[in-house]
This record gives sequence, structure tokens and C-alpha cells, in this order.
Amino acid sequence: MYISRLGIFLRGVLMGLAEIVPGISGGTVAFILGIYAKLVYSIASFGVGSIKLLSSPKEFYEYHNLSFLLTLFSGMIVGVLMFSNVMSFLLKGYGPIVWGMFFGLIIGSVFLIGKERKLIRLLTYGAIGICLGLTFVYLPESKGELSYITFFIVSMLAVCAWILPGVSGSFVLLVFGYYSLVIEAVSSFQVDVLIVLVAGLVSGLLIFSKALSWLLANYEDQLLSFLTGIMLGSVLKLWPWQLPGEQGLDAFVSPAIYSMVVGESPFVVITIAAFFLGIVLVWLSAILETR
Repeated sequence: MYISRLGIFLRGVLMGLAEIVPGISGGTVAFILGIYAKLVYSIASFGVGSIKLLSSPKEFYEYHNLSFLLTLFSGMIVGVLMFSNVMSFLLKGYGPIVWGMFFGLIIGSVFLIGKERKLIRLLTYGAIGICLGLTFVYLPESKGELSYITFFIVSMLAVCAWILPGVSGSFVLLVFGYYSLVIEAVSSFQVDVLIVLVAGLVSGLLIFSKALSWLLANYEDQLLSFLTGIMLGSVLKLWPWQLPGEQGLDAFVSPAIYSMVVGESPFVVITIAAFFLGIVLVWLSAILETR
């Protein structure tokens, strides 16, 4: 499927927008928008052999599909810069509506992608993915002390989560207790922490993308069934009416309880409408891509 530069850029903007929203991964958006495999293959093309290609800039550019990657990542940067304040405002004042639409986007994508998989593989590999997704939802937040080796491994896991649909990198950092550390390191420019972070991110990205590209080439149906399951299992994290619970675990409650505890409108009707809007947007996107 051919996608124009503008189409790639706009997909990058949406991926950047997703990175702002807690619980949403860029991999999820890439999966929904039909560029997941291309992204994984492009990143996986980097390796030791890339050094040899540096003598021929044109060959290096084409081999690593930098036209696609640079356009996509430029869109992501623009998305983060353009929508960070807007999304923060919407989440604070109209949280249930925002979560409702993302909930609908994921549900719509699960059905859209799932219907193209073989039933037996969807029931087996998809079920395993659902269990893993639910595990991510109910993992409690921990408070870890800085250990360079542990932090390096967690950074690798975080970037792996960024590629996987249904799991966000920030959530992985939160679970292992390094989220606050990373935020503080970025804001105060702690060089030692940032060096370990970047080393872990780059290492994880190169290693995990190669593993995913191999799985896509040899076991595409099984992998996509598994990833669809992860998306479905972790979608509970986007439930519109949540209350902070103990040990970092959120409580998923009814609109009435949410309104009573928070003292704000649950926006039930508008949230349900946003949910169905999310489903419609996914299906419209699929229809447009086939034309």
C-alpha cells in the first residue's frame, strides 16, 4: 500500500499525540494506521552493516528507508509540540470523553484486525495476548532505587513496550519505579542517567525490532493475533471512569461512583458518543486505505 509523504507525516503526528496520553503507545497507533510492519522493518534494518553503508550516503538513506522514518518522526515531534497543552487541558477537564474515544479506537481496531486472522490462531495466540495485556493493567507501581544495570534493562523494556501495541513505555517505567527518575533527569539534565537511558533505548530498539521483523516475516498471522490480544487485554487501562487506587492500581468504576467521588460530571452520553466515534473513525480509515 502506497502512502504519501503527507500521509506518513500525519500518521506521525497522531503517534506523537498518542505518546502524550498515558497508557497509549505509539505502536498502538502505528498498528491502527497500517504502518506497523513498515516501521518495524525500517528500524530493524539498522545494525553493524550500517557502518559500511556510511561511505555511500544515498545507499544508506535508501537501505534504511530514512525517507519514511524521518518523515514519521518529524510528524511525531510536531504532534507532541502541538498537542501537549491541548491534551493536558482535555484530560484534566474532560477526561472521560477523551478516554472514551481512545477506548473506541482500540475496540474498533481489535475487531478490524482480528477479523482478518485465522480463527484458531486468534483463539490461541490472541488468548495469550489478552492474558499478558491484563497483566500489564494490574501490575502495581513500584518505587525503585537507581541501579545503572537495572535501569539499562528497564529502559530496553520501555522501548520494547513503545513498539508493542497496547503497552506504553511510560507505563513500564512507572511499574518499575523509574518514571519520576526519568522525568527529573530530563528536566534537570542529569547526564549519567540520560546516557544510561539512551543506551538502553537504542539497544532495546535495535534488538527487539529485529526480533519482531523476523516474526512478521515468518509468523505474521500468529504475531498479529497475539498483538491483537494484547490490545484487547490492556484496553481496560483506558476505561473512561477511573479512580486512583492503592500501590498505583487504578479502580475502574461506574459513572455514578466516579461522579460521587470526584465531584465532577461523568459526561456519560458524550463519552458513549465518543466511544462510537472512535470505532467509526477506525472503520473509515480502513475503507479509505482500500481505495
